[in-house]
Amino acid sequence: MLNRFKSKAINSACLSIWPTGDAVATAVVKPNKKGLPILESCEYHPVKNRAELIDTVKNISETKEYAKLRCVSLMNSEAYQLLMVEVPDVPKDEVIEAMRWRIKDLIGFPVEQAVIDVFDIPDQKSSGDMVYVVVAKEEVIAKRVKLMLGAGFELSSIDIMELAMRNIASYLPENEQGVAMVWLGMHSGSITLTKESVLYFTRHLTGSEKLFGALYSEAVTAEMEGWLDTVIIEIQRTLDFYESQYHEPPVSGVVLVPLIKPVEGLTEYLSSQLGIQVRYIDLENLFEMDANMDREKVALCIPAIGAALNPPELTS
Repeated sequence: MLNRFKSKAINSACLSIWPTGDAVATAVVKPNKKGLPILESCEYHPVKNRAELIDTVKNISETKEYAKLRCVSLMNSEAYQLLMVEVPDVPKDEVIEAMRWRIKDLIGFPVEQAVIDVFDIPDQKSSGDMVYVVVAKEEVIAKRVKLMLGAGFELSSIDIMELAMRNIASYLPENEQGVAMVWLGMHSGSITLTKESVLYFTRHLTGSEKLFGALYSEAVTAEMEGWLDTVIIEIQRTLDFYESQYHEPPVSGVVLVPLIKPVEGLTEYLSSQLGIQVRYIDLENLFEMDANMDREKVALCIPAIGAALNPPELTS
């Protein structure tokens, strides 16, 4: 089920569902006549426990306008591992099976219980070609499939956070020359390095809940700067790895996904420390959306929106 990046894109409306643990986020995206995305809706439903989450997903399935839509479900990053591994010297159709034995010492459970999929990384300077390997426990995937099918959805695929964020980065103007996109979510975050809709590198960020909790302020404070400096180090490490690993010039910019709560001076601080322009994504230029749509809700649903998108070169 972890194979959306291999499947052909379908030029039609898509519903994505992202159960986060304490909420269920949804997004519906459809292409306009030119194939560009329209964000028709996004919803964020807080839940208190697993039973309430199941009921919420079922209630969503009963929404009339969702009944016949293609459906994608998004996994939280803690539900799987994304490993960068040297590709074995075997025929292409045997790579996934060969990967089982290459990763068996890199995961914390028996490889026989693993669901595995692979997607390519572009040309690299290193001697051995590397690929990304997605690994999840079979029972975790089965549980998600049961949730979605039990609610009545016709599940098209299961997506992962890194590719959902890649999809958003694919629509940025910096995508053509390379862009580092930073997402600071309510519970976690990520840095996604993308060029021409290809995911080159991704890095998970922890602790972003502090930004919207104990450290939150309407403007950057000295205390907030201390935490932001750890993010800046991770961004710089990502940029350095990209330049040293791949035959590519430096990225054209760093973009920040809109926050669920505004922080004045954040992009200016990041720019001053990184020595590269940092800007917020302008959601209105990213996709068509109702002018009255709640922007905080959109920010909460960003990963779900990404899961409902297709990279632009796959939409025709």
